[in-house]
Amino acid sequence: MGCSLLEEVNIPNSVKSIGEEAFKGCKALKKIKIPDSVKTIGKEAFWGCESLKTVTLPKSLTAIKEFTFERCIHLQSIKIPKSVKTIGAFAFDYCIELDIPLPDSVKSIGDGAFRGCMNLGYSVCRTSEGAPDYCYTIPDSVTSIGNWAFVDCTALIKVKIPKTVKEIGDYAFGFYHPKKKNEKKKLSPFTILGHMPGEAWDYALNYDVSFENADAIKLSDCKISVKDQIYTGKLLTPKVTVMYGNKKLKAPENYVYIYKNNRAIGTASVVITGLLSCKGKVEAHFTISPKKMSISRLTTGKKCMTVKWKKQSGITGYEVQYSQKKNFSGAKKKVIKKAKTTGIKIKNLKGGKLYFVQVRSYKVVNNKYYYSAWSKKKAIKVKK
Repeated sequence: MGCSLLEEVNIPNSVKSIGEEAFKGCKALKKIKIPDSVKTIGKEAFWGCESLKTVTLPKSLTAIKEFTFERCIHLQSIKIPKSVKTIGAFAFDYCIELDIPLPDSVKSIGDGAFRGCMNLGYSVCRTSEGAPDYCYTIPDSVTSIGNWAFVDCTALIKVKIPKTVKEIGDYAFGFYHPKKKNEKKKLSPFTILGHMPGEAWDYALNYDVSFENADAIKLSDCKISVKDQIYTGKLLTPKVTVMYGNKKLKAPENYVYIYKNNRAIGTASVVITGLLSCKGKVEAHFTISPKKMSISRLTTGKKCMTVKWKKQSGITGYEVQYSQKKNFSGAKKKVIKKAKTTGIKIKNLKGGKLYFVQVRSYKVVNNKYYYSAWSKKKAIKVKK
C-alpha cells in the first residue's frame, strides 16, 4: 500500500466511505480521525496497523465490519459510538492493549470480535479494592455473542451477561489455548454473572464455568437469627433461621452453613454462605452461657445464713443475690471469684426477717462476662 512511513491521518469531511484494506499493514500509523461524513468502513481497513493507539469513529457508523482493527496490537483508545449495532467477526482480534466499554446500542458481537484482547476489562477487573459485583458488562441491547468472541481475554475475571442474550457461541469466554501438544484446553479464572434459566447459565454448565446468579438474594439483606444456648460440654448446633422479608430461605437449597467455636462458654458463630439462589457470606453469633445452677442447701444462724451449691466446671466464679423482697428489688450481691468455692456465709442480716436467695455462675472470656440463669429462689427466716 506504500504507507510504511505514514504516522497520522486526518480524513477530510468530503469522504463518505473508507474502502476495504484502505490502510491495511500501515505499521507506522499512530492516530486517525474519521469524520462524521463517513458512513461505512470496509473490511480489514486498518488490519495490522501495529502502532495505532487512538481512533475517533464517526457518530453515524452503524457497524464495525469484519477484521477492521485486527492485529492493531497497540490500540488503546477507541470510542464506539451509540449508533453502532454490529461488531463484526474478528473486528478487534488480538488488540492486546484495548480496554473499552461497549455502548448499549450493540446487538450483535461476531465470531472472535475481541479474541485475545488481554487488557479488556483490566481497569475495573484488576483493581485491588472497590470493584463492583461484576467487572465487565455486556449491554442489555446485545442478543448474540459469536464463537470465540472473548476467548483469551485474560483480564476478564467476571462478566455480567444480560437476559437479552439468546445465543452464546462455542468457547466465547474464559478459555486459553494449550501450550503442549495434545494438552486439553483449560479454563482461565473466570466467573459469569447471569440469570437462570438463561443462555449464560447454559453456557456455564456446558463449559464448567463459575456462575453467579444475578437474581440471587443478598444474604446481607436477610434477617438471620440463631438462639442462644446453654453449655453442655458438647458441640452445639442451634437452628439457623434466614428470612428475606416474609420469605423463609432453606438450607441447602439456598445456603449452607458451618459452626465455629460452638462448644465452650462464650460467643459462638455460624458462617452462612449463599448458593445459586443466594449470594454472599455472613456470620451470625450466638451466646453459650453456663448452665443453670441450684441451691443445694440453705441454713440460718444468728443474723446470718449459709448458702451452699454444687461445684460447676468450666466457669470463673459465682454470684449470690439476696433480698427481703420476693422480686429481688434492691437486692444485694456477693461475688465469689473462685470456681472451687461451693458455699458462702452471709452475715449482718436482720434477725427474724424472711430473705429470698438465688445463685448463678459466670465465666470471663476476653474480658466479657457470661452469666448462667439465676437458680430458683429459696426463702429462709433468719434467726434473731
